[in-house]
Amino acid sequence: MRILNYLLKITVLLVSFLQLNAQAAPVISLQEYDDALVEVQNAFYTKWSEHNSTETDLNTAQTSLLPALIEGAKHFDLLLPIPFYRSYFRYREKYGEDVFNRSVVRAVAKNYIGASGVASLFGSSAVNLEELFLFSSLHPLTDDPLDAKFISERTMSKITHWLNGEVDPPSSFYEKMIYDILEKIYLKFSPQKHPVFYKILRQLHQAQIASTKVQNQNATEKELIEVAFMKGALSACAGLYIAMNGMSTEQFKAALWFGGMLQILDDKKDVLIDQKEGIETVFVREIRVNRSILNASQSTLGLHEQVLSALRAFPSVAAAYRRYFYREFSILHLMDYERNIGLTISDPLKKKCGNLLKSTN
Repeated sequence: MRILNYLLKITVLLVSFLQLNAQAAPVISLQEYDDALVEVQNAFYTKWSEHNSTETDLNTAQTSLLPALIEGAKHFDLLLPIPFYRSYFRYREKYGEDVFNRSVVRAVAKNYIGASGVASLFGSSAVNLEELFLFSSLHPLTDDPLDAKFISERTMSKITHWLNGEVDPPSSFYEKMIYDILEKIYLKFSPQKHPVFYKILRQLHQAQIASTKVQNQNATEKELIEVAFMKGALSACAGLYIAMNGMSTEQFKAALWFGGMLQILDDKKDVLIDQKEGIETVFVREIRVNRSILNASQSTLGLHEQVLSALRAFPSVAAAYRRYFYREFSILHLMDYERNIGLTISDPLKKKCGNLLKSTN
């Protein structure tokens, strides 16, 4: 009994220590947020439009935490922590298995594990786990149905009003669910204490709306790639802000870069699916215009260099991102795309991608 009491005291002290550390996280100001966002946006498109791809430092590739965690989300029954299950069963019971079905929960698990994993790579123990689960649910419950045109403009307008603190009562089961999720997040992160977090949410929501407006053949490459980048960048920032109870300016910039890049890699990986479903991305556009994705792939390689540079101050995050990039930017994926559209990939790009793939073996 004495030993158990001792262990209980140690546990309480440890939890208190972690909570104090989380509360002490340096929080970016609104002005710093605006300046950093403009800086990264400008640098991003400049680098993307160069369409070059300098040699990657392959010698620094190393085994890391994040890809294993993200890959592990495919088998979340075995890997996810107890707090995830607690939230999952609570909200599945509340909203039904049709809403929190296995496909949705796998997406939630990927977002949840990614944010908590990167938080640990930033040196912060993940906290606010129920709020992180709820935020992780918003993407599969809003962005994916929005792409599929299952959500009305009126509903999106209501979400905009809620994020702006305006009164607009929900009028359907779906709207009530989204309202409840946001309200629960509000209880932990009030707009008064966390104005940057709400600016991230508002701009993320606007990026989601903008993505529906560029789903046509008249959208420019710049519009397509900037919307994709901002959706991924702001989503990563929001999840990390919750998991770390705040972010520094440098952490915010780093999250913008790798979050945006992960979205671009996701668009590249899903190009054939997006093409079939009529979702316009820079990769789908290039297949339609050039019957290839070589230019966009070259730009992705060039952008990869910029992301590594932005992550230089965070070597653990950089190592995780690098490993994930190598896995996603696989010569096997590129060859599969080229085979499906009837072209052969160019030798220089094949060699470069082959080197990237070999570095992970």
